[in-house]
Amino acid sequence: RVHGEFGGGFQVNHIDLARQYSGTLVAITNTLAAVSDIVSPIIASVITSDQTRVKWQRVFYITAAIYTIGAVVFVIFGDGEVQKWAMEDEQEDHSNDPEQLHQKKDEFHVNRRSKSICP
Repeated sequence: RVHGEFGGGFQVNHIDLARQYSGTLVAITNTLAAVSDIVSPIIASVITSDQTRVKWQRVFYITAAIYTIGAVVFVIFGDGEVQKWAMEDEQEDHSNDPEQLHQKKDEFHVNRRSKSICP
């Protein structure tokens, strides 16, 4: 694939936008990307019907233009800030509350002791 230079930017961006929904976001974007994987060979076969070098160069230039436009749009409009719709759930999450962390630590030690082989 040609998109090695661009993959690092948008693939980690799912986690930046909404940590708890990153799996869902990856599924949606990969589904949309799969559409291009299905359609691109069909379009390439139409463009290169006579299999000349000039026609294949045209396919390459179209591909390069699509990736470049996508990268420019991402650089201009892309954002790594947590989205408001994702922060609502994070605010309800009290996983960093010291009292709850202490309780989880106690539960861990109790469970660990109960599974111990030695009395």
